[in-house]
Amino acid sequence: MFSSTVKIKHLHRISQLTSLIKFQCHRSIDELRKNIEPSVLPEEYGGTVPLAKLNENFKKYLLSKRDMLLALDRMEIVLGCGSSADPAHGGKDIVDAGAVGSFRKLQID
Repeated sequence: MFSSTVKIKHLHRISQLTSLIKFQCHRSIDELRKNIEPSVLPEEYGGTVPLAKLNENFKKYLLSKRDMLLALDRMEIVLGCGSSADPAHGGKDIVDAGAVGSFRKLQID
């Protein structure tokens, strides 16, 4: 009973993360301009800011988050700790470094 509860909890976390990731593909520059605010686009794509300025702003942003990014780099993930994938519980549920579930192949034309 305990192991199935943990599995559901882990799958729920994965689905929460994937729901945050959204990709938008645009067929043309005009379609891109309709969906994205010009203030975040470089001048080359119909925006209002030079690409060099956008790069400079992004570098400043990354520098402001430097400590957090370095901490993430040092972070270690312990796979299976406290779940049914834990060796104490048999260690049979680890698939591809902790990804448990059904994943379909993505085909792009």
